[in-house]
Amino acid sequence: APPPAPGRPSAQVWLVDPRRQLLTALGSDYVERFAYNLDGVVAMMGELAAALAGREPPPGLSAEELLSRSWWSGPEIFLIVDDIQ
Repeated sequence: APPPAPGRPSAQVWLVDPRRQLLTALGSDYVERFAYNLDGVVAMMGELAAALAGREPPPGLSAEELLSRSWWSGPEIFLIVDDIQ
């Protein structure tokens, strides 16, 4: 994954919020992806799966290399799911 654009935070929130109450509380600088209905959640989970698949370590890394996470770059991603019933 590419590093965050200049001025973008090094962490992102991917937010599932059916009641749409957290979107403004977190701020648009941190909410990278947002979904509030089933279709949006399905699409967002596909994007998240693709983003995380690109962060799988290649085979043969040492324990130190695994801990350093040097094989990928980009923001930390935090998934928040609120009020799912």
